[in-house]
Order: sequence, then C-alpha cells, then structure tokens
Amino acid sequence: MNASTSIGRTGPRIRWGRLLARRATARVAVAGTAVGIVTLAVTAVLAVAGTTEATREVRRAHKVVQALTDNPVPVGAQDAVLREYLASGGADDLAAVDSRAGVLRTVAQVTAPTVSVLFAVCVLVLGGYRRRAERQAARRLHEATHDPLTGLGNRAMLHDELDVAVRHGEETGEPFSLLLIDLDRFKEVNDTLGHHVGDELLVEVAQRLDHGCRGGDIVVRLGGDEFALVMPTTPDQPEAVEAGHRILESLRRPVRLNGLSVDIDASIGVAVYPRDGVDAAALLQHADVAMYAAKRRHGGVTGYDASLDEGDASRLSLQSELRQGIERGELVVFYQPKVDVATRMPCGAEALVRWQHPERGLLAPDVFIPLAEETGLIDLITAEVLDQALAQIARWAELHHELPVSVNIPARSLSDATFPATVAAALDRHRVRPELLTLEITESAVIADMMRAGEVLGGLREQGVNISIDDFGTGYSSIAHLRDMPPHELKIDRSFVMKMCENSRDETIVRAVVDLARNLRLRVVAEGVETESALQALDELGCHEAQGYHISRPLPAADLTAWLAGAASGTAVGAV
Repeated sequence: MNASTSIGRTGPRIRWGRLLARRATARVAVAGTAVGIVTLAVTAVLAVAGTTEATREVRRAHKVVQALTDNPVPVGAQDAVLREYLASGGADDLAAVDSRAGVLRTVAQVTAPTVSVLFAVCVLVLGGYRRRAERQAARRLHEATHDPLTGLGNRAMLHDELDVAVRHGEETGEPFSLLLIDLDRFKEVNDTLGHHVGDELLVEVAQRLDHGCRGGDIVVRLGGDEFALVMPTTPDQPEAVEAGHRILESLRRPVRLNGLSVDIDASIGVAVYPRDGVDAAALLQHADVAMYAAKRRHGGVTGYDASLDEGDASRLSLQSELRQGIERGELVVFYQPKVDVATRMPCGAEALVRWQHPERGLLAPDVFIPLAEETGLIDLITAEVLDQALAQIARWAELHHELPVSVNIPARSLSDATFPATVAAALDRHRVRPELLTLEITESAVIADMMRAGEVLGGLREQGVNISIDDFGTGYSSIAHLRDMPPHELKIDRSFVMKMCENSRDETIVRAVVDLARNLRLRVVAEGVETESALQALDELGCHEAQGYHISRPLPAADLTAWLAGAASGTAVGAV
C-alpha cells in the first residue's frame, strides 16, 4: 500500500492490509494540529500465543509511528515529513508485512481534511479490525470444538463441558449423568454400503440424538461411531438408564440408506456424578467400561458398577491368552456333517473352531470370535482353521472318505488381495483338490467392497474353490450380487428353518430361497434342522442339503470319522 502525499484532496484516503489473528491491539499516531490536514498512522500488533517479538520489518513500521508521535510537526510541514519517509523507503514500512512467526501485522496511514473525519476514520479502522478478528476467533473456536460431519460438539467440547459440570456440582451438589453411545455393527454398514453411506448414517444418528435432547443436555460426537451425552439427572442411576433406553428406542427406528432399510442398534454405558466418579476422567473411564459391558451383552444400556472393572480386566486377559493359545496350537476344529436331503447320506461338513483353553476348558466360538474380530486376531484364526480343515480332508481321503468341507471366512479376507494366493498355497501344501473346499462368507460381506471382493472371489473361483453365501436373507444386500458375483450355493439361515413347520411366513421364505437357488442353478443348504418334520419339509421343497442337531452335533474329527463309517453301513441319521 502507498501512503498518500497529497494535502490538497478533501476526502480521506485509507490503505490497509488484511488482519488475520484472534486478538489485535492497535497503536495510533496523529501528526498535525486540531485544524487543517492531519495524518493518522495506525499499526496493528497481533497478540498470538507463541509470538513474543516483532520482526525486523514490523519494528521499522513502529519507528514510523514513533517518529510521528515524538516529533509533531506543523500542518504545512507534514507533507514534507511524509515525503522524506517515502523517499527513504517509508512506503515499504507503511505496508502490511507477514512475520516469520506466520502472523500478519498491518500498518495503515490515513490522510484526512479535519479532526472529526480523522477520528471517524480511526474508529472505522479499529472497529473493522476488531470485528474481523472476533469473527475469525469465533470461527476458529467453533472448528476446534465441533465435529465437521455432524455439526455436534466434539471430544474437546465434551472435556470442557464435563469440567464445567463437575465444578458446578462441587459448588451446588447437583448431579449429572454421562452416557457413552457406541453404534453396533456400524463397521459392517460402512464396509458393506461404503463410507459415504456410513457418513449418512452418522448424520442421521446425530440428528436423532440432538432432537431428543432436553434443555441443558449436551450431545457430542467423540469420533467414529461413538457419541456422548451429558445431562442433568438425579444422583441415582435408574433415571439415567431409563433415559438411555429412550435414546436406544429412537435410534432403533430403521433408516433408509442407499435404497435399503438399515436397522440401527447401539450399546450405551452410563456413569453418574458423583456416584460413579468425581472428576471428568473417572466418569469417562467408568462410562466406557459400562458401554463395553453392554456391547458384550449384544447391545442395550448398562450402568456402571465396580464389578464391571473385573470383567474388563478379564477381557484384556482373555485377549492375551487367545494370542498365546493360537501360538501354542490350542485351537481345535469340530465338524458338523451335512446330508443329502433326498438320500440322507453324508455329503459334506462345516468346520467350526473351538478353543481348548488349558484352564477354562473347551470354549465355544461366541466366547472368543467377537474379541478376535475386534483385535485382528481373526486373521490368524482363519489361517489356522483353513490349515486344519485341509489337513483333515486329506486324511479322510486316505480313508476313502471324499468329504467336502466348508470353512467360514470373515469379511476382511475379501479385502485382502493376497487371500486367493494364500488359499492356493494351502491347497498345494495338503494336496487337496479345490472342489473339496467351500468358503462360506456372509451375505453382507459379499458387497463390503464390491470391486475388491469381486477380484478376490474371482481369483478363488478360477482355482475351482466353491463359494457359499451363509445366512442368506439376513444381510443388507440385495440379490443383484447373485448375478454380478455368483456363488455356488446359498445357505438358508437357521432362524427361518427352525420354525418353518410352525410359522407359515418362515416356510414361505425358505420356499422362496429354494426356488431362487433352483432357478439360478445354485445348490441350497438349510442349516438349523432340528426335527425330522423339518427335514421332511425341506425334502418336499427340493432343498439339496441340510445340517443341524437332528442330523448331528459338531464333532471332533475322530468322532466324525466314526459317524461316517456308521452312515456308510446304514446307521440312521440322527443317531449321534
């Protein structure tokens, strides 16, 4: 910006640069008398954390102001003074300069015909600086304390509000509650339908939480699929837990996403001040413990109790023991046989993992598989089960039992481009023909990442490995993927099969899946067959294969070998 050197113009001439700072203080120097032409020089010095010394350029600008302040001159001589500064480089001094600390400092110089105009311009300059700084400070504060996706407060705001609530509670004795809310199966939605749909779900959840708030309630998004709510309550937990149930009820209403109806569920942990903690850190910790306890119970609302700490420690211990158990070979594979529905003869088996814990005994998969999926240990378990299953197929082949085996594969394996090569190497290692191996994947996992899953499934199909869609009819996907990435078989979920003889709707669903599979030339397997009437009904519908407790429970490999021998000699199905 150039300083004005003309004293003959009647209008004020103002030049200044942009002000970028949270706070600003201004220094004003006036040269001249109470009448006639006067000059105002303004320099704005920004007060920013970490900035303690002006740069060389800013100090030069200060000298201009100081010279005008310390050496007042008559009006007639003012122009000469300014011309002297301009000639000596003053024009550079009277300009906006950016310091090495990244802070913009501004110098403004004003020439005005009267004192009244002079001070009006002064107010204009300083007022503009202040308003601009206030707007920017407010914007930066909002960005620092709010989640950009949902518009809710963020973790920083939660900590601030908890500190305020605790101080208020110490002064007044008024209690409040902290609720931590974690969406269940959000990762499955995100992986299945894409991150953009996951973001839409988070926005919908945020709106439901926000609309359900009362005056004085504070709702924030902590990150990912976690939210928190701070609300005034009584000192006892029941009121807060009841509020958690109301929140859960509002969240469980289905959401339309990407043309699909998606169910939401959540796990909520509750901690009450001062019952469950007298500071923010303790309340957050205890609400988190309660929330994970609710998640282990497959959702719902759980209030904090000291006994939960023992369970949390037990969970951490189980995680460590699981890793060691995998390394020590404590995982064992049981096999549940499948029969041809028409002939009742064995036609395959499903590999199901168990953990032979040295102290706790034989543990079912629902005890440790969810933990393995959370911690990434599921990859090691998948590799171990696949290796054991292929080794057993080879042993049965030596005994003249050519029995295909299916292995459950987690969704994350379909995102691993190396998985087909891993399977191929395992088949070669055990010298097993690929058609004797079936990989079962859940319906939702098929479209977790359509492009990558398509590549992985394509690689497996090229090898000759069979693909089965497990729990068909219970996932988020449509039937379009049966055309785009066709499997070899469909498995009807047990929830439809178990009551198909008593519930006409279940029977209709089973019939529809069997007809769909037949028309698409896919094999269809019914799991959860627990009665002879169910097996007979499946035969009448044209279902190909069946498995369930009526046929046999999952058995160790040696016991299944004996079962196969009995079946070959004519022993009736269901004898084991």
